[in-house]
Amino acid sequence: MNRELQTIIVEVEKALDHEVHEMEHDIQADVDAVMKKYDRESNTRIWEGAPKIALRVLMSAFSIYCILMTLFSKALPERRLSLFLGFIIIIGYLVYPARKGAARVNHVPWYDWILMFWALAASSILPSTLSPSFSWPPSFNPSTSSSVPSVLWY
Repeated sequence: MNRELQTIIVEVEKALDHEVHEMEHDIQADVDAVMKKYDRESNTRIWEGAPKIALRVLMSAFSIYCILMTLFSKALPERRLSLFLGFIIIIGYLVYPARKGAARVNHVPWYDWILMFWALAASSILPSTLSPSFSWPPSFNPSTSSSVPSVLWY
């Protein structure tokens, strides 16, 4: 008798857990729908499966890049910050759509690819034109206030 009662209690608990889980899922879906409708910042792309993992790897690589470049890089700041901007542009277009609309899973519209390409190309111009021996003009010293006329001159 005691064993039968325990199995009934376990079955009832499982049923209640399943019902609570379904209710939580329904509430979360309702909240997501309301947020997507009224909040501009909640408009993000929906990624699932391998693309979701690839985006997470890209974001992790960006985090590691930022840490390593901050701590160990001796490259010119212009080159480092241009690469930083390129990463931000790519991640930005992959996470946030250019316009609000019907969200499809694992889909980036053609115009987002074009905008991403042109923005990335624009941020790549400066690092590709800098030579390794690039230095500021001798009269320009950003750390002193007397260099203001130098900035205006150059």
